[in-house]
Amino acid sequence: MSPTYGVEEIPSQLYDSKTLGATDVSSSLFQDQVGVGGKTFYDTNMTASGQLPLPQTFKCYGFRAAALPDTTIALTIALMKGTMRLFVGHKHYYTIPLFWLSAGCGLFLNHEEAGAGTFGYGCFGEPRGDNIHLLSTPIEIGQGESLRVDLAWPVAPNVTKIYIFLVGLLTRATQ
Repeated sequence: MSPTYGVEEIPSQLYDSKTLGATDVSSSLFQDQVGVGGKTFYDTNMTASGQLPLPQTFKCYGFRAAALPDTTIALTIALMKGTMRLFVGHKHYYTIPLFWLSAGCGLFLNHEEAGAGTFGYGCFGEPRGDNIHLLSTPIEIGQGESLRVDLAWPVAPNVTKIYIFLVGLLTRATQ
Protein backbone atom coordinates (compact mmCIF):
# COMPACT_ATOMS: atom_id res chain seq x y z
CA MET A 1 0.00 0.00 0.00
CA SER A 2 1.42 3.41 -0.92
CA PRO A 3 1.57 6.17 1.71
CA THR A 4 -1.10 8.86 1.85
CA TYR A 5 0.08 12.45 1.92
CA GLY A 6 -1.68 15.38 3.52
CA VAL A 7 -0.74 18.98 4.10
CA GLU A 8 0.28 20.70 7.31
CA GLU A 9 0.90 24.33 8.19
CA ILE A 10 3.57 25.02 10.79
CA PRO A 11 4.74 28.32 12.29
CA SER A 12 8.13 28.98 10.78
CA GLN A 13 10.73 31.54 9.81
CA LEU A 14 12.71 31.73 6.61
CA TYR A 15 16.03 33.41 7.25
CA ASP A 16 19.16 34.33 5.38
CA SER A 17 22.24 36.38 6.18
CA LYS A 18 24.95 38.22 4.37
CA THR A 19 28.41 39.31 5.45
CA LEU A 20 28.90 42.78 4.06
CA GLY A 21 32.24 44.05 2.79
CA ALA A 22 33.59 47.44 3.82
CA THR A 23 32.35 49.06 0.59
CA ASP A 24 29.08 47.14 0.04
CA VAL A 25 26.08 49.46 -0.35
CA SER A 26 23.69 46.73 -1.56
CA SER A 27 23.14 43.01 -1.27
CA SER A 28 20.60 40.32 -2.20
CA LEU A 29 19.51 37.61 0.22
CA PHE A 30 17.70 34.25 -0.11
CA GLN A 31 19.70 33.45 -3.24
CA ASP A 32 22.05 30.78 -1.82
CA GLN A 33 21.10 27.59 -0.04
CA VAL A 34 22.88 25.70 2.72
CA GLY A 35 26.17 24.37 1.32
CA VAL A 36 26.62 27.07 -1.35
CA GLY A 37 29.51 29.45 -0.68
CA GLY A 38 30.17 27.78 2.67
CA LYS A 39 26.72 28.66 4.09
CA THR A 40 25.51 26.56 7.01
CA PHE A 41 22.22 26.52 8.93
CA TYR A 42 23.73 29.27 11.09
CA ASP A 43 23.68 31.50 7.97
CA THR A 44 20.44 30.42 6.26
CA ASN A 45 17.68 27.82 6.35
CA MET A 46 17.16 27.92 2.59
CA THR A 47 17.46 24.41 1.14
CA ALA A 48 16.91 25.56 -2.45
CA SER A 49 18.53 28.65 -3.94
CA GLY A 50 16.07 31.51 -4.42
CA GLN A 51 12.93 29.46 -3.77
CA LEU A 52 11.28 26.96 -1.46
CA PRO A 53 11.62 23.27 -2.28
CA LEU A 54 8.53 21.76 -3.93
CA PRO A 55 5.78 21.32 -2.79
CA GLN A 56 6.27 23.89 0.01
CA THR A 57 4.57 27.29 0.22
CA PHE A 58 4.97 30.10 2.73
CA LYS A 59 2.64 32.82 4.04
CA CYS A 60 4.72 35.72 5.32
CA TYR A 61 3.05 37.56 8.19
CA GLY A 62 5.98 39.74 9.24
CA PHE A 63 9.66 40.59 9.15
CA ARG A 64 12.62 40.80 11.50
CA ALA A 65 16.14 42.12 10.94
CA ALA A 66 19.20 41.48 13.09
CA ALA A 67 22.95 41.91 13.12
CA LEU A 68 25.46 39.58 14.75
CA PRO A 69 25.29 39.75 18.56
CA ASP A 70 28.78 41.31 18.75
CA THR A 71 27.87 44.27 16.53
CA THR A 72 28.54 47.65 18.14
CA ILE A 73 25.85 50.24 18.63
CA ALA A 74 27.43 52.55 16.02
CA LEU A 75 27.49 49.77 13.44
CA THR A 76 23.90 48.76 14.25
CA ILE A 77 22.82 52.36 13.66
CA ALA A 78 24.66 52.37 10.29
CA LEU A 79 22.91 49.10 9.31
CA MET A 80 19.51 50.52 10.27
CA LYS A 81 19.94 53.37 7.75
CA GLY A 82 19.27 50.94 4.90
CA THR A 83 16.15 49.69 3.16
CA MET A 84 14.73 46.21 2.52
CA ARG A 85 12.76 45.29 -0.61
CA LEU A 86 10.94 41.95 -0.96
CA PHE A 87 10.39 40.36 -4.37
CA VAL A 88 8.28 37.24 -5.01
CA GLY A 89 8.51 35.96 -8.55
CA HIS A 90 9.14 39.04 -10.65
CA LYS A 91 6.91 41.27 -8.51
CA HIS A 92 8.00 43.79 -5.93
CA TYR A 93 5.84 43.29 -2.82
CA TYR A 94 7.23 45.36 0.02
CA THR A 95 9.74 48.12 0.78
CA ILE A 96 10.61 49.23 4.31
CA PRO A 97 13.41 51.14 6.01
CA LEU A 98 15.48 48.76 8.16
CA PHE A 99 15.00 50.92 11.27
CA TRP A 100 11.31 49.87 11.23
CA LEU A 101 12.27 46.21 11.57
CA SER A 102 13.06 44.74 14.95
CA ALA A 103 15.03 41.60 15.73
CA GLY A 104 12.86 40.71 18.70
CA CYS A 105 15.83 38.67 19.91
CA GLY A 106 19.43 38.96 20.97
CA LEU A 107 21.47 41.09 23.31
CA PHE A 108 20.01 44.43 24.35
CA LEU A 109 22.10 46.92 26.32
CA ASN A 110 21.40 50.58 26.70
CA HIS A 111 23.85 53.21 27.93
CA GLU A 112 22.75 52.94 31.58
CA GLU A 113 23.13 49.15 31.63
CA ALA A 114 26.54 49.23 29.92
CA GLY A 115 27.96 51.74 32.39
CA ALA A 116 28.93 55.38 32.21
CA GLY A 117 31.24 56.28 29.35
CA THR A 118 30.87 52.90 27.60
CA PHE A 119 28.40 51.39 25.20
CA GLY A 120 27.28 47.81 24.91
CA TYR A 121 26.40 45.99 21.75
CA GLY A 122 23.68 47.05 19.38
CA CYS A 123 20.43 45.25 18.67
CA PHE A 124 17.52 45.92 16.34
CA GLY A 125 14.96 46.59 19.08
CA GLU A 126 14.19 45.10 22.45
CA PRO A 127 14.43 41.28 22.61
CA ARG A 128 10.79 40.26 23.01
CA GLY A 129 8.94 37.62 21.03
CA ASP A 130 6.15 40.07 20.14
CA ASN A 131 8.60 42.68 18.85
CA ILE A 132 8.07 42.10 15.14
CA HIS A 133 6.95 44.12 12.11
CA LEU A 134 3.58 42.54 11.25
CA LEU A 135 1.80 42.84 7.91
CA SER A 136 -1.94 43.54 7.72
CA THR A 137 -2.23 41.04 4.84
CA PRO A 138 0.14 38.09 4.43
CA ILE A 139 2.38 37.83 1.39
CA GLU A 140 2.15 34.36 -0.17
CA ILE A 141 5.14 32.61 -1.70
CA GLY A 142 3.81 29.81 -3.90
CA GLN A 143 5.32 26.54 -5.05
CA GLY A 144 8.37 27.15 -7.22
CA GLU A 145 8.10 30.96 -7.02
CA SER A 146 11.38 32.80 -6.71
CA LEU A 147 12.12 34.80 -3.58
CA ARG A 148 14.61 37.63 -3.12
CA VAL A 149 15.27 40.35 -0.56
CA ASP A 150 17.37 43.31 -1.66
CA LEU A 151 19.11 45.50 0.91
CA ALA A 152 20.58 48.93 0.13
CA TRP A 153 22.32 51.72 2.06
CA PRO A 154 23.23 55.28 1.05
CA VAL A 155 26.71 54.71 2.54
CA ALA A 156 28.42 51.35 3.17
CA PRO A 157 27.69 50.38 6.81
CA ASN A 158 31.12 48.71 7.06
CA VAL A 159 31.85 45.01 7.67
CA THR A 160 29.26 42.97 9.57
CA LYS A 161 26.70 40.23 9.10
CA ILE A 162 23.02 41.07 8.77
CA TYR A 163 20.10 38.63 8.99
CA ILE A 164 16.61 39.00 7.51
CA PHE A 165 13.77 36.81 8.80
CA LEU A 166 10.43 36.22 7.11
CA VAL A 167 7.97 35.09 9.80
CA GLY A 168 4.88 33.10 8.88
CA LEU A 169 3.36 29.72 8.12
CA LEU A 170 5.13 27.05 6.10
CA THR A 171 2.87 24.61 4.25
CA ARG A 172 4.40 21.22 3.48
CA ALA A 173 3.35 17.68 2.67
CA THR A 174 2.91 15.15 5.46
CA GLN A 175 2.94 11.39 5.38
